[in-house]
Amino acid sequence: MFRLRLPATIHVALAAAIGALFGCSSAAHPSGPMPQEVAIPMDSVMVDASYGTLSFRGKVDRTDRGNALEYRIHIDVTFHPRGSVNRTAVVDLQECRFVASVPGDHNGPWKVLHEESRPVSIHLTQDGETAHLPDLTYRLSKAIAAEARSVGLAVDDGHRMWPIPVNLQ
Repeated sequence: MFRLRLPATIHVALAAAIGALFGCSSAAHPSGPMPQEVAIPMDSVMVDASYGTLSFRGKVDRTDRGNALEYRIHIDVTFHPRGSVNRTAVVDLQECRFVASVPGDHNGPWKVLHEESRPVSIHLTQDGETAHLPDLTYRLSKAIAAEARSVGLAVDDGHRMWPIPVNLQ
């Protein structure tokens, strides 16, 4: 049997190179989170607004995630069936939308830069009835956040949409 004798420093370097190649060394996985995974809390945007038959109260926590911003919502929604907009006897919310946009050309419609939707299931039938929206999380790249003139949320029932009138920028 042939045995190759190498200096100890070469053994260490060779072991590190092989480990990195196969993804099993500390060189391939440094201790601690990667820079893009570090969460730096920024602020909370308070929500106390209404649109037609729904009012919204709570907050949206913003966190810096390196190359993206994370938005975590904590919002209660209250039904007011006699509201002047989106008048309905029952609200069956199906989704919560997160949108970043810029004004359109020549006073045209706003251009959507980023949009995400998450399913929700909220059924409201009584005046003053309140439910908690699920604690949903959305991410937006910092490049799009810098370009956007509006970052916001809306809920809908598949037919009507209720914007949550708070700018999250």
